[in-house]
Amino acid sequence: MSEHNCLFCQILDGHIPANIAYEDERVLAFHDIAPQAPIHILIIPKQHIATINDFTEEHQDLLGYMILTAKKLAQELGVAEDEDGYRLNFNCNWALDCVQR
Repeated sequence: MSEHNCLFCQILDGHIPANIAYEDERVLAFHDIAPQAPIHILIIPKQHIATINDFTEEHQDLLGYMILTAKKLAQELGVAEDEDGYRLNFNCNWALDCVQR
């Protein structure tokens, strides 16, 4: 998939609207349009990486940064210390499947 057809790149470029939860120079976090939980936020890198399969050892810092961003958002949203906790999921090729439907 090219960057021009990438759902997440289109969100980053502002072509597809999103309810932004957090943004900085490395990542964008936004609320899922079809949430599977009361709080369901997607965190994507601003660098185009088509799937998790395309991450390399060079991306270790970015992956760690994404996890720490999730922790920060969980704290800000009051779920980090919640007795039910929170969950982090990594989906591979999920966005590809959504775009092709």
